Amino acid sequence: MTTEFEVLALRSQAKELFDRKWISVYDLGKLVSRTRPSKENIRKNAYEWLAERINVKKSRMQFRFLSKEECVKVITLCQEIAFADCERWAK
Repeated sequence: MTTEFEVLALRSQAKELFDRKWISVYDLGKLVSRTRPSKENIRKNAYEWLAERINVKKSRMQFRFLSKEECVKVITLCQEIAFADCERWAK
């Protein structure tokens, strides 16, 4: 049986890994592009992409609402996705 503490730890880990991904897209854009999308747009695109991948409604795509299983999916996605695949969030 999973405790609430374990779920909170998974949510924290999943959010940290995912934030690193979308923020790295933003940071690279600052270095290479004069017409990069805003930080808010990259974050929005990234969260919409993630909601689609883990099969949750966009309106529910907040880490505080994710189940243990959804957090594990996020962690796995973040470990497997290549940076090149993340670049689409900047479009």
